[in-house]
Amino acid sequence: MRYVFVITVLLCANQAAAQPLGNSEKPETLNVINTPKDDPGWVDGSVLLNDGTKDKGQVRYNDHTGVVSFESKDRSSSYNARTIGGFQFQDNDKLRSFYSLHYYSPFDNSIVKQFFEVLREYKDFAVISRTSAFGERVPVEVTTVYLVRGSNLEIMPFVQVTEHQVKWKLFDVNKTQFRVLNSGLPKELMGDNFPRVKAFAKERNLQWHVKDSLISILDYYDSLTSQ
Repeated sequence: MRYVFVITVLLCANQAAAQPLGNSEKPETLNVINTPKDDPGWVDGSVLLNDGTKDKGQVRYNDHTGVVSFESKDRSSSYNARTIGGFQFQDNDKLRSFYSLHYYSPFDNSIVKQFFEVLREYKDFAVISRTSAFGERVPVEVTTVYLVRGSNLEIMPFVQVTEHQVKWKLFDVNKTQFRVLNSGLPKELMGDNFPRVKAFAKERNLQWHVKDSLISILDYYDSLTSQ
């Protein structure tokens, strides 16, 4: 059941409507700020083309421009979310997977294709994220974590993390702000397991909007569904 979500995404990858999403192998840790501040350069990876074929080679992703560059012995290309189905690359010992998905934004009532990373998958929902980076003099990185309903693949904003790199005199200071966008989603999606998850978080003083706390909460939920 854990990978029904992945199969559905692959089947829907070339459709031009709705609010669906994509795949990833389950990572060992949840990296909420999911794009490194320093460009890692070219790394081993692959691209999923819109015709369903997959090419392996070297991948480089720029989260400022949303452009994926790809190099292999047969192909040298650049893609964005409108021209490619997705991509994967190795980040140290982890395989990270991104998919291009149609997303309806309630903030400006638009439907656009964007890259999302799948962080965790469960029977009834998945956890995905998207990072945007902008600003030259004052770099800002905004990561939104979404919960995706398994029954209809509705993408719902859950938590937003904003990092500002502020220069103060001779020092660079990183300022992080957290914002919970819909506090009712975990209860809605975790169903009968939510009271136990909530009690677990309360007993250990874990916060849903803090990365390490959210990791622990999701790991506990996973342990309940695996029983």
